[in-house]
Amino acid sequence: MGGRRDGDAGDEPARRDDKLWEELVGPFYDITSICRSLDVSPEVARRMVERGELLGLPLRGGEFIFPSRQFGVRVELPPGLPEVLTAMRASLDPWGSALWLFQPSPIEFDGLTAVEMMRAGRLESVLAIAQELGRFWDS
Repeated sequence: MGGRRDGDAGDEPARRDDKLWEELVGPFYDITSICRSLDVSPEVARRMVERGELLGLPLRGGEFIFPSRQFGVRVELPPGLPEVLTAMRASLDPWGSALWLFQPSPIEFDGLTAVEMMRAGRLESVLAIAQELGRFWDS
């Protein structure tokens, strides 16, 4: 998949240090690459982000970048991603949601990431913790 973003000056995350985020949740793909891979228009991709069907991380210029870690080898989203993003209220803090989804958790998931757990068929465990996080972020 082309269109990888490596933190060009105009492609800075809406929050925090972009090099750190590249290490933690990157690499990232741009909207053109995602649209080509998913065979959708940019408008459809943006609606997918709004509906929580796809994790898009906002940039300062209003565009999105998409962590490649959410996609499988064939650009397949993990089972249950919309439910998990909705439960976590990912739209409130998509960068924090990305961190939780893509970083190994020794306590919650025995060293795996939430996405790895979802792909391994353990969606219920991930969803239960995502719901707890959503309730915490709402309080």
